[in-house]
Amino acid sequence: MGVAPPLAVRLANVVRLHLANPWTPIIIPTLILAVIFLANLAIWNLIAYNTGNEDLSNVNNGGIAFVAIYMLVVATQTMNSTFPFALGYGVTRRDFYLGSSALFLMLSAGYAAGITVFALIERATSGWGLNASFFAPIYLGDLNAAEFFWVYFTLLVFFFFLGAATAAVYVRWRTTGMLVFFGGLLAIIIASIWLLSITDSFGAVGQFFVSAGLLGSHSWSLAVSALMAIAGYALLRRATPRN
Repeated sequence: MGVAPPLAVRLANVVRLHLANPWTPIIIPTLILAVIFLANLAIWNLIAYNTGNEDLSNVNNGGIAFVAIYMLVVATQTMNSTFPFALGYGVTRRDFYLGSSALFLMLSAGYAAGITVFALIERATSGWGLNASFFAPIYLGDLNAAEFFWVYFTLLVFFFFLGAATAAVYVRWRTTGMLVFFGGLLAIIIASIWLLSITDSFGAVGQFFVSAGLLGSHSWSLAVSALMAIAGYALLRRATPRN
């Protein structure tokens, strides 16, 4: 009987399996983000040319949010489509989930580093010469490189594991599970709003986030990401692939 390869090797194999087609997790989002940025840059220059105003500091763009939303989709596709294929090659559910999680953390770090570099370039060039903002939205303030990285890293980790947990629900219970999941989520949101209203706690919640600040709030999001990661694993370890 052969000796099983070390855990690191098994997880690396799962990562390579996910990256066998790099278009979905890396190439496509990078190209789309580049197109969105270049389109905005062209529009900014047209505005400046036609108005004679080269100060677009009041123009803010949320195009960078595309990356976070797309990573949710990537995580969902990864967990749903690759899961049965991996099991067919003898990968355990535990190794598959740990390897997928490692990939999510790697992608989060890679994208956060790339966005941070462009955010610093944007700041150094005074918003591409127009005081415009794309990679460094105005609400991020005067963050340094490490803080920029942390904000984007925690944001991407949150969306990756939200997608993983959602996909695990689908793999485990299919359409019925998704309906129950989103119905329950909506009920929890409504109940939370109702509870905060009757206890007059909105001010306290707002004060908590104000006290935590931007970096503190993003750091707290890691706790939610960890809970979603645990929930995703708990669901996936009992899931049966259907295809």
